[in-house]
Amino acid sequence: MRFWDSLLIFAAAVLLVACGSTRVLTEVESMEKALTDLNATMQVNGKVLEGIREQQLLLPKGSPGYLAVGRKVALLMEESSNLALQWEGGQMDLEEARRKEAKAATAATNAPPVFPTDTNTTSNTQPVQTVGDLKLYPFTLTTDADQGTKAVTGEVENTGPDALTDVSVAFTVLDSDGQNVGTVSDQTATLEPGVRWTFKALVLDSTADKSEFLEFKVDGNPVTPLSTPPAPGATP
Repeated sequence: MRFWDSLLIFAAAVLLVACGSTRVLTEVESMEKALTDLNATMQVNGKVLEGIREQQLLLPKGSPGYLAVGRKVALLMEESSNLALQWEGGQMDLEEARRKEAKAATAATNAPPVFPTDTNTTSNTQPVQTVGDLKLYPFTLTTDADQGTKAVTGEVENTGPDALTDVSVAFTVLDSDGQNVGTVSDQTATLEPGVRWTFKALVLDSTADKSEFLEFKVDGNPVTPLSTPPAPGATP
């Protein structure tokens, strides 16, 4: 299965040794963990490349040292390119695995892989964002103690009369200084009317401290509010 074959086997082996009786991760969870590790490797590679480039600037152009450092720069740039390709392929494989997992859950339960609205327990919870038939309820940026990964989690409800397909919710992720460090999203194949979908948008940047709602998409098309209100429900 390309990049994932050896990486998933290695990740599973490490987890079994380190955690003993701890449950084995699902394929999706293993892919999320592998992407987190790959992201860390990319960051380290980038810092090393930056340091070597600074070192090269201190050397006389054309000197043996300058040329030797230049070769290192070229190798690191090639490695960065390869890591970027792995990252892109990993994200595509992760999305496909999520789709398969959702379909498997649907087949097993003969119902969409979402949770119906419980009017007894959720009636007092107010949505923090409403766009068309979609309502977003309070969301949080949490850390998985077992995996050490972060994710934006919450619920989206379809209040319309019809089922919606390829529904996704996206968030802007900020660090502790309020600087944008990227966007994250999660998707479900089908969202039935009157049903709440519990989403989990994986966050790969370790500096992420809070998140803000960005947009909904339905059938791949962005659905955004006519005006941008203050960010109620932005995670602290």
